[in-house]
Amino acid sequence: MGQLARGGPGVQLTVSEGGSTRTDGRVVFAACILIYTLSGAAAATDKATELFESLYGDAYKAAVVSPSPDDDVTLAAQLLDAAKVSAADHPDLVKLLCEKAVELGRKDPGGYGSAIAALNILIERFPADAYLHQPQVVELYQAWFIRSRGDEKQRVGRALLGQLVAQAESERRDKRFNDADKTYRRALAVASGVDSDSRKPLMDALQSLRAEKDLYDDIDKAKAVLQVNPDDAEAKKKLLYAYLLELDDPKEAVKYADADPKAKVMLSMMTGDTDVLSPLAWLDLADWQSALADQTSSADAKVRMLSRSHRSYQKFLAEHQE
Repeated sequence: MGQLARGGPGVQLTVSEGGSTRTDGRVVFAACILIYTLSGAAAATDKATELFESLYGDAYKAAVVSPSPDDDVTLAAQLLDAAKVSAADHPDLVKLLCEKAVELGRKDPGGYGSAIAALNILIERFPADAYLHQPQVVELYQAWFIRSRGDEKQRVGRALLGQLVAQAESERRDKRFNDADKTYRRALAVASGVDSDSRKPLMDALQSLRAEKDLYDDIDKAKAVLQVNPDDAEAKKKLLYAYLLELDDPKEAVKYADADPKAKVMLSMMTGDTDVLSPLAWLDLADWQSALADQTSSADAKVRMLSRSHRSYQKFLAEHQE
């Protein structure tokens, strides 16, 4: 039967079997998890702090005051390993381990990998706080990229590039256009030194983003005009076609359809009960949608409107044959 004994500071613990001993922090950590689970006297957060102090308190204090970053890097890796083997029903302990791993790992490039892995665990386990942790992942990759060389720089750069693109896309979905613009430009700078094949897609995305920002700026300006003059036909027409063509939102476009009597009739067909439309109504709608596709300069809007027109022509043919 093996015996557990605590050694020096932190998680230096030994397992003795048949006269020989070996250090295995995972074994003792698992045993302490059992104690943690059975102990019900204190709150979960207090128990997590107590267990951390008992296992890593000395090593943590030593690493914090040590002039050598190697101590920080080593302990950060140990804390990360402990977080990985922690049971899913001990969130307070996992959170504390990961936070300490990030704190220590970010002090030196040798610990960036552990810090990023710990942040990813926090993002996965605590999604409500992801907005706090995700920017740290990006900044750590950025610092790592700046300090790395050779193959490592290429590998880290590609990871950073993926993080930046994901961040830019998220900012764009949230209509944070200025932030997304900055992030895309950061991604372009990284791509220049890592992956030239990514530059064109990034430049296309940046151009598309700026066009979308201009569109929403125009929408805001037109709405501001209507606040002063609710009957302004020109502002209504801008909003009508912005929502109909550029944003593919007929239900929002119909709010401004008074500016165009023909569009008002057609939009009522598009947004109403289509089961009652006659074959000739479907034909009128298809012709109108096709004409709109010819009028727009936006490739995406043209494709969307032609698709709508095609479906309307198909409905006409189906209804007409009946």
